[in-house]
Amino acid sequence: MKYKHYSTFCLVLGLMVTLTLTWLHWSRTLHGFHMVNERRHDVASIMTHESVLQHALMLKSIQSFFKASERVTQEEFTRFTRDLFEIKSGIAFTLDDKHNLGYISAPNFAKQTAEGTFFENRDGGPDFELANYLTHTVAIDSSAMAYLVYLVPPVTILESLNNFDTYCIELTVRKQVFNNRYCEENTPSLLQSLFVNQSLLDKLKSPVRDTVYTLSTWSLVSSADIGAFFFAILLRLTIGVGCSVLMYFKVEQSLSLYNMRIEIESKMAVLSTINHEIRTPINAVLGYSKMLKERSCCSRGEATIDKIIWSANLLHSVAENSLNFSKASIKELSLNQQTTNLRQVIDDITDYYAAFSRTHDRELHVVLNQTLPECISIDSTKLFQVITNIINNAFKYSSGDHVDCHVRVKHHGSTRFVRVGVRDFGEGMTKASIAAIARPFATRLHNSTTKQSGLGIGLYICKKMLESVGGSIRIRSRTNQGTLVIIRFPYQIIESTEDPIEELASIKTSSSTGPIWLGDNGTQVADTQVMDNGVINTRVQDSGLNFNKRLNKHRSRSILLVDDNLFNLEVAKASLEQYGFSVSCENNAQSSLEYCSQVTPEIVLMDYRLEDTNGLALIDDLIAQQALSAATAKPSTHYFILSANDKLEIPQYAQYQHVSFLQKPLNVGRLLKELDRRYPDTRTTGMS
Repeated sequence: MKYKHYSTFCLVLGLMVTLTLTWLHWSRTLHGFHMVNERRHDVASIMTHESVLQHALMLKSIQSFFKASERVTQEEFTRFTRDLFEIKSGIAFTLDDKHNLGYISAPNFAKQTAEGTFFENRDGGPDFELANYLTHTVAIDSSAMAYLVYLVPPVTILESLNNFDTYCIELTVRKQVFNNRYCEENTPSLLQSLFVNQSLLDKLKSPVRDTVYTLSTWSLVSSADIGAFFFAILLRLTIGVGCSVLMYFKVEQSLSLYNMRIEIESKMAVLSTINHEIRTPINAVLGYSKMLKERSCCSRGEATIDKIIWSANLLHSVAENSLNFSKASIKELSLNQQTTNLRQVIDDITDYYAAFSRTHDRELHVVLNQTLPECISIDSTKLFQVITNIINNAFKYSSGDHVDCHVRVKHHGSTRFVRVGVRDFGEGMTKASIAAIARPFATRLHNSTTKQSGLGIGLYICKKMLESVGGSIRIRSRTNQGTLVIIRFPYQIIESTEDPIEELASIKTSSSTGPIWLGDNGTQVADTQVMDNGVINTRVQDSGLNFNKRLNKHRSRSILLVDDNLFNLEVAKASLEQYGFSVSCENNAQSSLEYCSQVTPEIVLMDYRLEDTNGLALIDDLIAQQALSAATAKPSTHYFILSANDKLEIPQYAQYQHVSFLQKPLNVGRLLKELDRRYPDTRTTGMS
């Protein structure tokens, strides 16, 4: 990856290896063809030499016949040679000292002998030559005859050579060339001429008068073998070149993906930082707004504060959508399953739209199923985001005065899911608009010519989230009758021994308009109304006894808040002090270390993103400092990371099992729940 021309190097290396393997295959194949021809040549040489020896033995036999007899007659010579030539074809005759024809084994061949020439060779010995015949001439010791001539007819030679019908044999004797039938019938083509296997000349000596025979062979490679050879070469080249090119593009793609991943990670880091920086002031705005709303001096501006809260919530939703869209695009969107009170999630959604209802002419009607489980394992943050995205979309395009939201739980076999149906009463959606859910940044999801606001990623994010958890989304719409969006969000049942109504929003003091809310009279009230379809719409009032019990248990514990944002410090401090905690604030790492060197707080709420370090690193430093200073007792400080980010966005958080996570804005109810886990004793410090 670090070499700029790494892909080119891989391409060149691949081509070199391909050419090397192709050349080795070429050489090996040609060598194989040559070795086949050499074996054929050896066979032909051996058989030709044996044939020459046989004729030499026959000549010796005739020569011995003359030596064994004092006088040989024509009749005896004819009878002896006839019996002898039954074994091997040949012609024998004698010449007197004047070179006249004497005895002859084949009388009808007498006229042809006159065409021959008798002469002395360069060694001074007798020799006879007749065209197209192999001849052997020796002197004999006979009173009537002086020379014996032995002829091998061409037919005999060719018949012997024609036994080799797979290659050409050329036998040269005294400038006479004898070929077998293969030489005449096979003429090499232009392509075959490249594969002619020519053997070396093989010189054989006859044992008669040291006559030299020259034998050579050659053969052609068949068209089928040549085709198979070139096919193998082409296949090797194609595979080699193809693999080299693929390797080139693979490395190029890997380099491109590597650079792209770096770029995306950089953009994700920038986007995460921007998202965090946006959510930090949003949390401060929400905190200050709720503080103002709780003060009686601001009762006249309560409507304005509701608008501020609603606008801040919308801005927070946009920030979450943009971050989750980026995660979904690079397939890094993951779940954070946790134990959740489903009724509390619905209550949070109702509160979320309370400000909207007070500042607009539209309301959210939530209808709950009476069998909602109390404790489930689910990613409540993403469930909240999916539902609010769909409700926001419904409010945007609904022409009625309300939007209905039906919540129930269902199961198919072992799969359990929360079913949420959101219905608006707008113009409806076309099929093309419904199909556009798979395309982000599509602003015309409804048939509206005037409402074009938004990023167009709300429904896309919903779809991505649901697909990542095994859920689903369906849309049913009719023109001028509205749209129904149905989602299924999987969950798991958890056996819980905690109170049925878990800790609710810690700063919730006034009655909300949703199906679940806290009252002020100290009792839990259920306002139940049976709908036409048999579904029960329930309003629950909780006195907060469970919340107050936990609060009294931990009320006077000392808390150190560490955050480099003064607004966040002020809001969180005011919220905690409202419930009787002893709160100290620090805005940097150095001052935090100095504070903890003098005082050991029971609880530390640490922001993850600090100006000069991160929260986990500072927690490590605080633990190390406490370990050095603790002489007799083990430090009892419990640490919390308080961040606007999700805990899955915090690197290496999983390694810090002793550090709890709380997401901004601070929820005192969730803090108390975590403190119950950290302090399982029955201490009632600060109870009045």
